[in-house]
Formats: sequence, structure tokens, C-alpha cells
Amino acid sequence: QQDVIDPLDHVAAVAHAVKGKAAIEVVGGIRTDADVKWARGIGAARVVFDIDADPAWLGSQYRALGHRCGVMMPIHKGHVQAPGEALHGVAAAVAAKTLAEAGCPGILVCDIDREGTRKGPEVELLRSIAQAAGVPVVAAGGVARLEHLHALLAAAPDGVAGAVLDAALYRDYFSVAEAIAAVEPRFDPYQWGPAQPWGLTQGLY
Repeated sequence: QQDVIDPLDHVAAVAHAVKGKAAIEVVGGIRTDADVKWARGIGAARVVFDIDADPAWLGSQYRALGHRCGVMMPIHKGHVQAPGEALHGVAAAVAAKTLAEAGCPGILVCDIDREGTRKGPEVELLRSIAQAAGVPVVAAGGVARLEHLHALLAAAPDGVAGAVLDAALYRDYFSVAEAIAAVEPRFDPYQWGPAQPWGLTQGLY
């Protein structure tokens, strides 16, 4: 009989392996003080809470952690997908504004309809969510080509601050180096003035 390895041990092992080389963000299952303590203990630079966590508790965490935390907001057809929760079925932009007004410093938008499709993120929806919230929004779901990153780059002034790269990396659609090169500031020899820097280089996960 093989020993069963706790999934949290895998997360801790990854954090240990990249310590000093990359920032770690822990997403999923963070609902209690003990969860936060564990995540911070393994070196997580940021923790992302589930949208179904207790609202009062979330408020206390926003105040304690500031920009070292955020909330994952799963959406389906432009509305929050969180059965049994107060925000379930609410338009994504409206829900994002509600989260921000409660003190949430950042939102990870997980578009269920785009996950695994390779069709790219729904940029205009993300733009509207970021504009409504007024806090940084990170896009998850659908990124499969560098052109998708370019499209997100155009929404940066509206608050789309990063993108999650999952299948795009482990299926070798492109490399981390190529992704960073696609969004980092650069000099344009055909246009006068300085390059326009953007924070997505710091927001690739």
C-alpha cells in the first residue's frame, strides 16, 4: 500500500523549490485563519480567498493583509458562479464592485466558459469588471497564444493587471520567457516618446 501524500505537502514542496526565485500565490481553500497562517508559513507572497468565505472574516483579512490577498471570482456567462452564495448569479461587474467596496484589494476572475478552450480571454468583459471594481483584476481562462496576452495588454489601463498561464505553459504553447517578452515595455523606433510600461510582467502566474 502506497502512502497517500497530502496535496498541501505538494504545494509546500513547490514553494520550497522556488523560494528566492519566484513569488508564490496560493489559491483555493483559503477560508480560515489557520489556512492563512499555513500559506504565509510556506512563503506565499499572496493568498487568494474563495468567494464563499465568510464576508466578515474576509473583511478582517483585507485589513490585515492588504495587497497580499485577493478573492477568486468564478464566472459563467458573465455572472458569478457560486451556488448557495449571496453573489451567485450576480453580473460579474456588479459583484466585483461589491467586493471592492467591501475592501477587497484585488480580484482573480476565473472564466469557466473559457477554461481549456484556447479561445482567449473575454477581454471586454474583463475590462468592464476592472472598470467597475477599481482594483486590479487578474484574468484566468483561455490564454493559449501570445496574441491573447497582447489583447489583455490593451486592457491594462482599465485595471486588467495580470493573467494566469496554466495549460499554455504545460502544453508548450509558449514559454515563460516568450510570455514576458510579449508584455514587457519596449522601445518603439517608429514613435517618439518613452515606452509605455505595464504591470502584466509582474502579474503572470
